[in-house]
Formats: sequence, structure tokens, C-alpha cells
Amino acid sequence: MEDLRCPDPERMHYRELRDRVGYFKNDKEGRIEMSGEFERILNKEIEKAVNENTKKERKDVARSLLSEGTFPVSKIAELSRLSVGEVEKLRSSINA
Repeated sequence: MEDLRCPDPERMHYRELRDRVGYFKNDKEGRIEMSGEFERILNKEIEKAVNENTKKERKDVARSLLSEGTFPVSKIAELSRLSVGEVEKLRSSINA
């Protein structure tokens, strides 16, 4: 457990872990590889955040259309690109 908290690979006890961490921290190719991995993770999280924000905006549109009271659920689902079930759920939460 101590090795997992150790910031300096040279002070790690287990050779395999010390060598691998040393590669990522001290070797130019290792740093490039790790940077690429961090970039991949960051891009995935950005995409996730954008998708969540987009879904929130679509739900806002559906809520607005539901409040008008003139559109059928199927039309609201089509316009907001949400499922009928999601629109029904929103309608239930508004009426609760």
C-alpha cells in the first residue's frame, strides 16, 4: 500500500511497480503515452458532459411544450428527441 502513495518511483519497494511508474514519470515515451491516455479520458468526459447538457436542454424543451398543454406526448417526444416514456415521466413530475 505504501508504494501506491509514494510519489517517487525510486523509493517504491516492488520492482515491477517501480519500473512501470518510473517509465510513465521519467521516460519521454512513457510521458507521451500517459499524456495520450489522459487526453483520451478527458475527451470522453467532455463528450459525456456535452451529451448530458444536450439531454438537459431537450428535457427543458419538452417541459416547455408540456406546459403549453396543446401538444400530444408523441409530438413532444418527436420535437425534443426524447422517448415517449421520458416525456411521460416529465409530465408526471410536472403534475406532481
